[in-house]
Amino acid sequence: MKNLNVKAIFIGLFTLILLGSAAAVQAATLTVTKSTNSNDGVCNADCSLREAVDVALNGDTIVFSSNLIGETFTLGGSEIVIDKTLLIDGDIDGVNVVFLSGSGTSRHFRVTSGTLQIRNMILVQGNGVGGGVANTGGSIQTQAGSNIVLNRVSIRGNTALSSGAIYLGGGLQRIINSSLTGNTAQYCPGINNQLGQLFMANVTVSNNRDLDGLNDYGAICVSGSTEIRNSTITDNDSGRGGGITMIATGTVELGNTIVARNNAALNTDIDSPANGAVVSVGGNLIGTIGNVTPANTFTQPSDSVGQNPLLAPFNSGQGGHPIDTHPLQAGSPARNAGLNAVAVDPFINTPLTQDARGVAFPRIAAGTVDKGAFEDQTGNTLVVSKLSNSHDGACDLDCSLREAVQAAANHAGTDDITMAANVFGTMTLGGSQILINNNNDVNIIGYHDLEADTLTISGSGTNRILAIASGADVTLSGLTLANGLATGAGTDGRGSAVFLLGDSDLTLDSVIVRENVAILSTLELQGGTHRIRNSTINNNSAGSCSALQTIQTSSIFIVNTTISTNSNTSGTGGSGTACIGGTSGAIRNSTIAFNRTTVGAGGGLRANGFVSLGNTVLSNNLAPGGGADVAGAAGLVASVGGNLVQDTSGFPAGTFNQANDVIGVDPQLGVLADNGGAVPTHSITVGSPAVNSGVNGNAVDPFDGSILTTDGRGPGFSRILGDVVDKGAFESLVVGPTPTPTATPTSTPTATPTATPTATPTATPTATPATPTATPTATPTSTPTATPTATPTATPTPAGFEGDVAMRFTGDGMVVSTDVIQIRRFATGLDTPNGDFNEAQRADCAPRASAGDGSINSGDVVQARRYATGLDPLTEAGGPVAPAPVVEERNALLAGGDYDLGREIRVGTAVSTARKTVTVPMEMRAYGDEVAASFTLEYDRANLANPRLTLGEAAPDGSVLTVNSTEKGRIGILIDSITPFTASAMPRVIIMVTFDVQGSGETPIVISSTLAARGTADADGNMVFTNYVDGIVEILKDGELTGKKQD
Repeated sequence: MKNLNVKAIFIGLFTLILLGSAAAVQAATLTVTKSTNSNDGVCNADCSLREAVDVALNGDTIVFSSNLIGETFTLGGSEIVIDKTLLIDGDIDGVNVVFLSGSGTSRHFRVTSGTLQIRNMILVQGNGVGGGVANTGGSIQTQAGSNIVLNRVSIRGNTALSSGAIYLGGGLQRIINSSLTGNTAQYCPGINNQLGQLFMANVTVSNNRDLDGLNDYGAICVSGSTEIRNSTITDNDSGRGGGITMIATGTVELGNTIVARNNAALNTDIDSPANGAVVSVGGNLIGTIGNVTPANTFTQPSDSVGQNPLLAPFNSGQGGHPIDTHPLQAGSPARNAGLNAVAVDPFINTPLTQDARGVAFPRIAAGTVDKGAFEDQTGNTLVVSKLSNSHDGACDLDCSLREAVQAAANHAGTDDITMAANVFGTMTLGGSQILINNNNDVNIIGYHDLEADTLTISGSGTNRILAIASGADVTLSGLTLANGLATGAGTDGRGSAVFLLGDSDLTLDSVIVRENVAILSTLELQGGTHRIRNSTINNNSAGSCSALQTIQTSSIFIVNTTISTNSNTSGTGGSGTACIGGTSGAIRNSTIAFNRTTVGAGGGLRANGFVSLGNTVLSNNLAPGGGADVAGAAGLVASVGGNLVQDTSGFPAGTFNQANDVIGVDPQLGVLADNGGAVPTHSITVGSPAVNSGVNGNAVDPFDGSILTTDGRGPGFSRILGDVVDKGAFESLVVGPTPTPTATPTSTPTATPTATPTATPTATPTATPATPTATPTATPTSTPTATPTATPTATPTPAGFEGDVAMRFTGDGMVVSTDVIQIRRFATGLDTPNGDFNEAQRADCAPRASAGDGSINSGDVVQARRYATGLDPLTEAGGPVAPAPVVEERNALLAGGDYDLGREIRVGTAVSTARKTVTVPMEMRAYGDEVAASFTLEYDRANLANPRLTLGEAAPDGSVLTVNSTEKGRIGILIDSITPFTASAMPRVIIMVTFDVQGSGETPIVISSTLAARGTADADGNMVFTNYVDGIVEILKDGELTGKKQD
């Protein structure tokens, strides 16, 4: 239906007008300097909008002085008539826009000829007055032969007899990235396209209403030709066709557009009698079809009819001022459900790159475009807002876990289900399991950086917790599964915590599975590929396989996990608590201890299929049939070395004869307890044969071969604290022989882990008994490089190589990717260098010419990458052995010179992305030679909590983001890339930081060096001087932003 020739002619004529004007008289830019309506016919230092329009020539641009911020422009009771081609740009200072009022006595603009372009403006209180056609178009009226282009224009609260916002009497009309809200009329309260060609994209038409409630026309009336893409038409009120009404022979073409929740006595959303036609190009969401011609219109790809779009209440506080939008609630069927090919500006047929709010909001944020004008920037994320189990079929602002799982089933791709800040404690399920349907990929995310029992999902001793159907891919992290029950017949007696059918995949990460009861198995895994890492399975009971069972074609990979105190005691008895069958299994650095079975062998591990073991402790398990720790047929268990197995009688001699295997001894484990971190663990007491006796090459995740950086407790607890990894899930604080074993045990395993996790590495390696108690208290609040000052003379000889810091603490004589990762952790304060082993000196490797500068920051990461890739030859460690505060001072003193040239990292203007949530952009004005930056963000933890960081649009491809958010109120941040940042005269977003809002008032966000040192590096690892600008967010009592500009 597009008239491409007409559009081409219009574009050509418009261009000729501009070029012609420029050729005859150079196109001028006129500046409005006052908000009043006076008109003396001259636009000089005292110039009103009306004066500027009167004196302007074809092709001129009208802008507004920055001294007009906050003022309301009025028209003195009469409209402004446009009879030429003009651009009026109301962007005053990049944040504030012109607010133009008709004062309820006149419309704003009447266009009689030429083309009027309006950008960045709010048009309010217009009134189409007069008789006949004069009483149309409360804000804008166009006549035959005239055109308008509206971009980032909000038209709200205007009125007329007909066409409360806009009346189009002819010509070509384009509306993009705009909103028409709260307008009123007796006919067509939004737009009346009487005779023109109208093209709309990224437009919200909402809350417009019919004044008299009779059988009058809807928010958009179409007699001419209209094409609409990615727009939202909702909550309008009329007598007939509340959203769209077709009049005479008008036609409308819809794509990726929501027309729903409108109200009308007749045909609530669309009214299209036989004399008009509606065409779908796909991707639409229509509430009720009503009277639509033809009847099968909305059957194109991705069209949906009869669905609730789950739009959040109308709210202009979603970013993108001045445009009003309806955000998509969690679980909205409009999310990721449109057609990418249809997400175009229908006037010029080019892809839409942003949603209605502007450049900070990509039009396609998660692979598939959303329907409507608003693009949800969180991807497929559903937020659970309550502990209760209610289920009304929608995951909206009131969403239970059950509702979120159901909503995820309606989405393509993988959904993240997260918890609102108020959702912690015990979540019950009301007597029935939660079913994750076939092919539903979902990540249920609790509190990964806190203890896993911060959130407990409970079966209350009445039901199984989760059932997973075939073909799903499910990840659970940062939570506890407890008190599930499976004691029915057949499969109803299996998997009290999780029952999984064939070909589904399950991952448990930092999860506690405890106190569940079944006839057979707590975790029943039938088919698929499964991973259990950094988790604890304890105190469960079943007839057999009280911890877990894998069967059929399943494969399982277990790492850094504790399986303890599970019992096969529920009456039927049976061998094995951890039963590995299926195709294969692999277990690394795990502890399987203190489990028991009442029948048969294999109180700890029962191998019914092939399983390989490495760096794993099996001890103190009980079984009456022998092989208390491990049992199974010959050849089903293979050792790759580093294991400790106390009772090997269940396997042929020689099974555990690989490097560093130890058999027949007690590992001297502590009781299962909170030793810090996310999950309970068995500590290793002093003198244990498990200390420093594993195989470093086996300290990997057997699923993907990635090197383990933490033990089973998670971040803050390094996997290797000595030269050699410990056996089991727990890494001991004891490094090497300890001369005073009686003094160390009481302070090491209990006091240190419960303190700030980042303190753990520094407490261990000191050589004298007095140091361990003094060091940890100072480290967490000081800069990460503070430790080396205590023992600078302890540097080993030889000193090692610059950048060689993995494996800790001495390095391994080479610089590879693991060294780069470790220096990232030092730079962000996740780990603290050990002074006894000159770690800080080796990590501080930039600038290369001086072998460091006394600070570990982004430059050192870049230099380590150069060593790892061979760009620079390995260099013997040297340079400062203590931090040098002068680095930061010199940066601050010299930053002024670069600031004049533009390099800057700043806190950008915050936007509210959802209720009780705020996103703060970190922006960079780059030269183009930067490849890495590090800094610390400090925030008021009374107002902001739970920071989540993602890369921004200006982050180079392949960027690595390293974050330390373990300390409330501070975030250590490092971003580094092989590709330089793109030079830009304007600040561009490199990182987005999203907080949960839990307070009100002004809250500062400060860029400092307290965790990650401030610094920007070039490709050679040299520091380049940068200015840093702090910011302020002002939060209202209800958790929303006021829109206060950042400092």
